[in-house]
Amino acid sequence: MSRNATIRAEFQRFVGDKEYRRFLVVGVSSRLRFWQERLVSAFVQSAAGLSATPEEVVIALRVCEVHGDELIEGSVPGVAAEIDYAPSDEARTKFPKADSDPVGLGSGAGERAVPVWYCPSCRRLREAWLQRANYSIQRTAYGDR
Repeated sequence: MSRNATIRAEFQRFVGDKEYRRFLVVGVSSRLRFWQERLVSAFVQSAAGLSATPEEVVIALRVCEVHGDELIEGSVPGVAAEIDYAPSDEARTKFPKADSDPVGLGSGAGERAVPVWYCPSCRRLREAWLQRANYSIQRTAYGDR
């Protein structure tokens, strides 16, 4: 078992299944939420045998709650627009960490790459789902319908 897998298993045992799943669903972004910081801190203090730092715990917890895959750092296009995605129930349950759609940065913001952490299995399943639905995302100017 890898060190990250060991840290995950011990963290799950420490916080319980419900809190562990909640932690993964919320995800690990550039900054933890207050309740996540408290859990990580309490875990690090209690797991002296692991001698894991908070940073190591956060890295180990970058996994998909559905597939268990470690998340991969990537980027998606950031566009100067307001985008309101309403993911389907299927997207939320089968590929919640696909993170492959453009991100709206607001009008007048300019375009740039936006860093994301994604699950490779989620991306594969999302692509297959889009192909089955014969769906494609087409970029249009802000306000075009």
